[in-house]
Amino acid sequence: MIRLSGSRWRRLGWILWMPLACGHFVPPELAPGHAGGFDFKAPPCAPASRMSDPGAGPSVDAVDVRYLGTAGLYLEWQGVGVLTGPFFSRPTLGRVLFGHVRPRPDVVAQELAAVPVERVRAILVGHAHYDHLEDLPVVLREHTRRARLFANASAKRLLFADPDVYRRTIDVERWVGRWHRLIGDDGTPLPMRLMPLATSHAPQAGVVHYAPGEVPAPVARPWHELRHEALRQGQPLAFLLDLLDPVDPDRVRFRLYYQDAASREGIGLPPPSVAEDGHGVDLAVLCMPSHHLAPGFPTYLLDALEPRHVLATHYDDFFRPLTRPIRFAPLLTNGRAASFLRQVAAAPMPPSGFSPPEGPVCGPSTEVYTMPLPREWLRFDIPTSGDEKRR
Repeated sequence: MIRLSGSRWRRLGWILWMPLACGHFVPPELAPGHAGGFDFKAPPCAPASRMSDPGAGPSVDAVDVRYLGTAGLYLEWQGVGVLTGPFFSRPTLGRVLFGHVRPRPDVVAQELAAVPVERVRAILVGHAHYDHLEDLPVVLREHTRRARLFANASAKRLLFADPDVYRRTIDVERWVGRWHRLIGDDGTPLPMRLMPLATSHAPQAGVVHYAPGEVPAPVARPWHELRHEALRQGQPLAFLLDLLDPVDPDRVRFRLYYQDAASREGIGLPPPSVAEDGHGVDLAVLCMPSHHLAPGFPTYLLDALEPRHVLATHYDDFFRPLTRPIRFAPLLTNGRAASFLRQVAAAPMPPSGFSPPEGPVCGPSTEVYTMPLPREWLRFDIPTSGDEKRR
């Protein structure tokens, strides 16, 4: 496998292929309700505003999700917010290859304006590439002062030069395969528990793999002195996030599987004890780009997880600002996007059926999967009574 590092000629190779073959269209048969298909560059709808804010309280039985673009989500349960991979600065390809890390605080603030960041207590990042980590110092310092970042060892080492951010970053590699109850900044248990899972990262093009490997030691250089390729991925992680009953914390109300990189077959699966506890996966958040370079993906995950719904993410071109028309990530062609959705559509029926988000969605959406436009709000209902155990 070719491992791209700092040499200029290799960077020029990225310039030649990265802008090629960006799709932007999902055909009608994969986007029900859109007779002409769904064109992300000229969408027939606008992202929905948030449904009525459920706030906090034990009677609230819904999970609110906003797709932030790239691998970013905002998720809220019982008034507690979680972010995954918030990334908004989206530098151009040229800046990524030849420039330094430069978060854009104004863009971060603009994109988080519609998110109740005061409720965020946890931020999850599956690996340390720039399109997952670059904006985190700004997010943590300026917007989510009560949150902790849960990431791999390389991510923590990269943040060493910022003492406050470093202190609030938890290396979860030692937690792999085990549940950990999340705790608020005031020491109060949150209605959530987390299990990291070791997984893998597919190459970006053929055998080309950008910024692989570990960051071996804490990085004392300030963020703005680092080049993007210094943000090496480290050990990729997927996460299981259980949303717990606020009255009975032993009762799982909703289970999320989250990954931010396509993985090879057999990697990133929960241990057998997870299936044995009786509560299946309600929502699987899966990464679309490079799925054709990860043998067996996403079918092997769908067969193992049997999720009640799939959220397809990371599909948008993260070299373009969200203010420009949306197109797919480099080398995610229309055909490859359709192939991914067809594989998801063919997934086996989960034990208690599919559970799509409530109401209409701006983006291709069926009972099995949703591919939402960035900034779209989704709500997933949870049964209000009875036993949610399904196996």
